[in-house]
Amino acid sequence: MTKPVGESVSGYYLGIDVGTKRVGLAVAEPDARVARPWQTVAPSQLVATIQEHGPFAAIVVGLPRNLAGSDTPKPWRFAAFATIH
Repeated sequence: MTKPVGESVSGYYLGIDVGTKRVGLAVAEPDARVARPWQTVAPSQLVATIQEHGPFAAIVVGLPRNLAGSDTPKPWRFAAFATIH
């Protein structure tokens, strides 16, 4: 079930799936095993969204992998993104 955007997610875990046009966000309660889709935002709105709805227990940034589990050319860009933000 998707958590309504207006409902508090403070204290939850935040998962971030960074894309070139949109950033997918998922949340999980501290005792949950699986995150649930929450919302998508433009990359330029990510920091403001985190500040508005946080603080979060932890933030996890996903790295893209191919089906064999090895890196794609994109992980280095996402690792840089996670380090900067």
